[in-house]
Amino acid sequence: MSAPEGGFDVLKPPTYWVGNRCYRVLTHQVENSNYGYTEKDDYSDEDVYNDEAEGEGGDYDFLVEQIKHGPSNGKFRTSWYVSSVYYPFIIGSKGATRKRLEQESGCSIVIPPRGTNGDIVVIGNSVRKVRTGRLKVVLLIEQSHRKIAPTHFISIPTNQPHIQDNFTKFKARVLGVCGNDRGVTEQLFQEVGRLHLTVAVLAAVDDVDRKAAVEALKKSVQESASLHGGYFRLRLRGLHYFNDDPSEVAVLYAGLKHDHGKEVSNEQCKLEAEGDAHEGLGGASETVDRPFTGKGGASKTEGGPSAEIGGPPQTENCGEEKLDSSPDSFQNFADFIMNSMIKSGVVNPQHDKVKLHVTLLNTSFLLRNRDEDQAEYDNSRTPAYKRGPKVTFDARAILQNFSDYDFGVLEVREVQLSVMHTRDSNTGYYTATTTVPLTP
Repeated sequence: MSAPEGGFDVLKPPTYWVGNRCYRVLTHQVENSNYGYTEKDDYSDEDVYNDEAEGEGGDYDFLVEQIKHGPSNGKFRTSWYVSSVYYPFIIGSKGATRKRLEQESGCSIVIPPRGTNGDIVVIGNSVRKVRTGRLKVVLLIEQSHRKIAPTHFISIPTNQPHIQDNFTKFKARVLGVCGNDRGVTEQLFQEVGRLHLTVAVLAAVDDVDRKAAVEALKKSVQESASLHGGYFRLRLRGLHYFNDDPSEVAVLYAGLKHDHGKEVSNEQCKLEAEGDAHEGLGGASETVDRPFTGKGGASKTEGGPSAEIGGPPQTENCGEEKLDSSPDSFQNFADFIMNSMIKSGVVNPQHDKVKLHVTLLNTSFLLRNRDEDQAEYDNSRTPAYKRGPKVTFDARAILQNFSDYDFGVLEVREVQLSVMHTRDSNTGYYTATTTVPLTP
């Protein structure tokens, strides 16, 4: 059976995770308005499969109780906490969405007053109607969650002292050699204390959301132990860009490679990797000054960057710790964290795989009140025709002279839930809601 013209396959409808349960949902278009959340098409019972939304024998993980006093005596109710940020989506333009949900479920939906947080209450004449009403509201919230601007991101700090030193040298050399090229200015460079890898972005709008995100991250890191059993040591080396034209680059980033350095002794494992302990750190390799051909150190990436794979996985035992120096293993680790957070309902699906990269230069930094993760998220949610003129710089000379630049050995020992648009006064990195070590 072929899919309809609209591209929707009835045999493979989209799904939504609500807690630990997965629901099949038919698509319907939604759009923003000045009033909040409105819908283009009628919201019909087919939006949720009847056997899951209205089945009497369903296994529901929430309480429906009978009211035994007051004006609603004898009716049934359920209540649960919902952040006020979602109220406009549930109410809709002039209350139209709430009225439609009430008509379809046969229930009344009580929402806390504007400016307050609290429980949403669904009241109906039967348990079945109350369950249907709540599920419709929950699915609407899940869809609305995709429209909330991200507030946090799961990050892996790459701002170790020797990498910061090498990045500072790289910045000075680039500005010295290529400072007259179109668009190349000091403002393009990442702040040295904020160097990082991003696993996923998410919206945690209140304490309840933040607590759920923290617990989900701790659980995912704990469950990922089978993928590494210790920490990762990789080399941050080589320049890459996203599009296919090096003269029109918006983001220049560093890639990950195997660390083919010297064998690490137990004593060395107790010390932080130093930038000058390995050959080639802090400068370009022997390929400096060679013409850029689009091959080798600098690469163009159409589908997003990923860790470079070269040679078999390398693991070493350093005392009681297990070390993994395979970018392939690290990619699997990052993907596991992202998918685990998606399954928990904390993160919305964004990519099939984590795009492992450490941003070095980004035209979004020209507006210093924006993070590159926020800018990347905005671009992924905005059609190309609505984004306006793209700001770029000419990276050809940078790639010709620094294509294989080596920033040093990166040791990954922790994952953070970081707050966007913040800065820790002590480290210069983003403020952390929580930090989860890879090893106990």
